Amino acid sequence: MRRFVDDNGLVDVDLKGSKYTWFSNLRNNFITRERLDRVLIYQNVILQAAMAISSDHCALILETQPQGRIKKEFKFEAFLADHEECK
Repeated sequence: MRRFVDDNGLVDVDLKGSKYTWFSNLRNNFITRERLDRVLIYQNVILQAAMAISSDHCALILETQPQGRIKKEFKFEAFLADHEECK
């Protein structure tokens, strides 16, 4: 999975709020908590875990942040037009 994430330029979105998305039922006075659910994305986003009310899973809320466009200025060096191979 890590190789797939790296090869495809994905980002594991940081989770805000609770750092766990699943918890077990109380056994021997012990509750197991884990982060099972993840969001992989290309964009800039915020991921929050909502409170678990009637389930053993927290709902994940994904807020997308619009990425600002990077204005790329076109530059042309006039002297290149004088070279035969640059037609």
